[in-house]
Amino acid sequence: QKNEMTKLYMSLIIAMLAGRIVNGFVSTFILSTQGYTLSVFMTASFITCLPGIIIQLVIIPVLVRILNKSIYKQTEKVFA
Repeated sequence: QKNEMTKLYMSLIIAMLAGRIVNGFVSTFILSTQGYTLSVFMTASFITCLPGIIIQLVIIPVLVRILNKSIYKQTEKVFA
């Protein structure tokens, strides 16, 4: 179970980073004429969003654990 949580956190972090990178490319493409710089990107993607990042890192693993236990209990009832 510890290995599963490690995989979950790695997947979550990689997905969040990938989303921010894609957001950076799209925003740069769209807003390049309006002075969109690296510092604006870093502030918008990491500093401003820090509370959301922390909430995702705390809540999503808890939800996955609850759902896994719920699904496991349901499959026990089906095979019992």
